Amino acid sequence: MALDEETAAALNRLSEIRDAATQTHDALTETTHTQESRRRILSATVGLAGDLQNLTFNGVGYRALAPSEFASLIVETVNEAQDGARQKASKVVEEVFPEAVGDFDVFNAASNLEELVAGFCRIAEYEFSDEEIATLRKSWKGEK
Repeated sequence: MALDEETAAALNRLSEIRDAATQTHDALTETTHTQESRRRILSATVGLAGDLQNLTFNGVGYRALAPSEFASLIVETVNEAQDGARQKASKVVEEVFPEAVGDFDVFNAASNLEELVAGFCRIAEYEFSDEEIATLRKSWKGEK
């Protein structure tokens, strides 16, 4: 294979990675998980980043709990909701970009599309040179 063909193939692969990163980012921005507490007293909804989006009290059963027990139940439920959101997000990433699962901790490392693309590029580094990856980053950002 000629050098031009190899370069074109590498750039095409990097473009595929960018498209997968964009598709993954779009799906992940909508990822949430709602978890009901073990006593069904409350429900917590969190986003992918673990941000609490909603806390719903189901009835008045929480009133019978000691303050420390109630606080522990909230923390436990939010933690379980965060785990559920990460599991959902992992499935999204696996569907769009299976090479990323297990190799790149997208949930702790990527808080925006640029970081997600950078992570996918790190996965691809074994195939591509620093120059090729820099070209992808410039292309993604609309730079020349």
